[in-house]
Amino acid sequence: MVDSLRSAANSLVLQIIFVIIIVSFILTGVSGYLIGGSNNYAAKVNGQGISRAQFGNAFNNERN
Repeated sequence: MVDSLRSAANSLVLQIIFVIIIVSFILTGVSGYLIGGSNNYAAKVNGQGISRAQFGNAFNNERN
């Protein structure tokens, strides 16, 4: 069984599929930093941003 897995791993088609999967994960991870990682708002209401710290404080106050 291990021999069949090793021979399948040497297949060109399988290697191409692995490369496509790895590249898609890399691009997905990098796009998170490039596309929407610049704002520090948890929400925006009527054009006014609510920071993550303000949201966290309000959440903790309501919970306690």
